[in-house]
Amino acid sequence: MHNPTILATGQIAPHATIEVHFVAANGKPDAVRVIWPSEPTQVSPAHLADIASAACRVLANASVELSRLKAGRKR
Repeated sequence: MHNPTILATGQIAPHATIEVHFVAANGKPDAVRVIWPSEPTQVSPAHLADIASAACRVLANASVELSRLKAGRKR
């Protein structure tokens, strides 16, 4: 297995970060791995939208990076 390529990482709460990796494996299909916080993230209901927005930003950034990575591989 190749080393994973970090597509995006970001803090979604004061003590919670998510990472998104691209993993290319020899002889196996490529994969995207999302690493969520190992502990539950507790926030007030008023901050739920902020957490959701932050997570969506990280995932969207990962999607853009994956597209760039794929475009570079086609050349």
